[in-house]
This record gives sequence, structure tokens and C-alpha cells, in this order.
Amino acid sequence: MKKVDIHLNDKNAKRVYAQFLALLRSKSTVLKTADRDELKTELISHVYESMGPSDSEENELNRLLNAIEKLGNLDDVVNPIIADKMIEYARSSVNPEALMNAYVNNSGSLFRKLIIGITFSLFFILVTVVAIISVVKIFDPTAGLYVGPKIFVLGKVGDSSQAKEILGYWIIPVAIILAFILYWVFLRLLHLIKIRR
Repeated sequence: MKKVDIHLNDKNAKRVYAQFLALLRSKSTVLKTADRDELKTELISHVYESMGPSDSEENELNRLLNAIEKLGNLDDVVNPIIADKMIEYARSSVNPEALMNAYVNNSGSLFRKLIIGITFSLFFILVTVVAIISVVKIFDPTAGLYVGPKIFVLGKVGDSSQAKEILGYWIIPVAIILAFILYWVFLRLLHLIKIRR
């Protein structure tokens, strides 16, 4: 995309434009530089086109203010874009911090945020528990996957239980693979949320 910049003569219009750019910069700091520049260029071009020709009778400050007003609330414009980019970052980096940023920056209804939050929490707990079991098994041979009449336990059971461990030391690779599969499923769910927006 061609880089656009607005050249203003009016001192007050320059101040308003500088404040607009500073606000945009502060809201987009979580984005990578290329994405931040692309967003800035896109919004500046919208403002530039909305301002209309410079030979208009309306003064420069009013044209700029009207163009920014036409753009709408900056939060409403920028937050969905940032949320989508954060989900994209989370999917590509497989980083839990990026997942959390995607959740925090995800705009939308409270219900949608609640669903994403609950899903994120459940998957994070599952992945953590499964990964911990694989490590605990190394130091405590009694930990594992136990199955018995009316019982299914991932962890340890008492001596009085009739449950039997079914995987033995195979729990370690199975747990690690399961943790990666659960994490991948969660990333796919985030992708579906992005597509449905």
C-alpha cells in the first residue's frame, strides 16, 4: 500500500492530527511494526480521502475534524483489527502470552469474551494438568491414568481403590502428545472465532 501523509498548514489542524497519530500509535503498540504501519497508512488514507480537496471553502481544521469523526471512534475501528492480528500471532507463534493478548484485545460482546475466556481457561488447565502428569510420572511411578469401576483418574489413587493403571510409563509420551493436540485444538478454535467475526 502506498504510504500517505497529510500535509496541513493550519497550526491547530496540525495539533489535532498529531494527537490523532499519537493515539493511534499508543493503541497499536502490541502490533508488529509492519502491521502497525499498514494500519496507520490505511487510517490516514481514509482521513485524507474524507477531508476532500484542499480548495474547499471549509477551513482545514473543520475538514480534518469531520474526517476523523466520519472514521468513527478509534477504539471501535482499531480494536477488532488488533484482535484479529493478535489471534493470528497466537496461532503462528504457539505462545501462551500471545494467546492471552489475543483474548484481552478481542473486542466484541461480553458473552463472546466470556466464552473465549472460559474456553481459554479450560484448555490451559487441561494442557497444564496433562503436561504436569507426564513430569510427575518420572519422579513418582504411582502417578498415571487409572481406570476402574466407576472411576477414571489422571493422577494418583489410594491403595484401597480397585482402579488399575493402564498406560504405565507410556503416560509420558501420551501426555505430551495430548498436550500439543489440545493446544492445537484451542488455536483452531481461535481461528474459527476470527473467521466468524
